[in-house]
Amino acid sequence: MGMKIIVASMYEQGHHPLASLALAAAIRESGHEAQVFDYDRQESYDYNLLERLAGVDALVLSVPMHTASVIALELLEVTTAAYPTLPTALFGLYATVLGEQKLPAQVALLASGETRGDVIAWLSSLATASDSSGGQRISISRTKELVAT
Repeated sequence: MGMKIIVASMYEQGHHPLASLALAAAIRESGHEAQVFDYDRQESYDYNLLERLAGVDALVLSVPMHTASVIALELLEVTTAAYPTLPTALFGLYATVLGEQKLPAQVALLASGETRGDVIAWLSSLATASDSSGGQRISISRTKELVAT
């Protein structure tokens, strides 16, 4: 099996984390191991996630809305302190907006819109890279084009 990835759903307003589940399924199909961590369903948020990050090769945070983005920024402080070299990606509607914030260097990918394939390509590049540090941050924003019928 390839890399071990955690896809963390930050906040989905009481709904199932479908985007995170779909991304994790696509990651598994690409040959990596992926677990979904539903941050909204945890009692001890930071501790539970930090415990699971031991031995993980990358962290992908879902930021589909403002509240999730605020939680993700707070969580990044904790994960950066514990795992300063863990490659991290943000995906969802607010991912590229967060690029305007001062983000830790470990955040290497900001992907908004229909970017599942881009996240998997980023993970694959990590799997083949001999050194994942020092790279530039990638920001991708893709939207579906609406066609009037």
